[in-house]
Amino acid sequence: MDDYLDQDIDILENEQNLVTVLELGGLPYALLLLSLAFFLDSVTALSLFLASFAVGMGGNLTARMPSGLYGYQESFIVLLLGFLSLKINMLSSILIIIVIQLLDDVKDYKRNKINKKI
Repeated sequence: MDDYLDQDIDILENEQNLVTVLELGGLPYALLLLSLAFFLDSVTALSLFLASFAVGMGGNLTARMPSGLYGYQESFIVLLLGFLSLKINMLSSILIIIVIQLLDDVKDYKRNKINKKI
């Protein structure tokens, strides 16, 4: 999901990511992997998906989404539904996704800093 959201920046910086490599095959492969994850452990797969959606959309404070809501509003609704139905699994998934997002942001920051020095 992060590669999908970052694809415009990666194209501008001439960097490849999974979405640009797979092109139109990205969505079918993502759905296949999500389906396999649901088959293996549906609660974990759902909580990780909802957490990644909420964290990914939570930063959109001014952009309206296709639903007509702002990104942070969608995130709040998804988090609320996730916590009501998945409880502690949702909390652990949010913490995992936040850590992954922070590590990715640090990696992107370092990469961009290196590119600007050249």
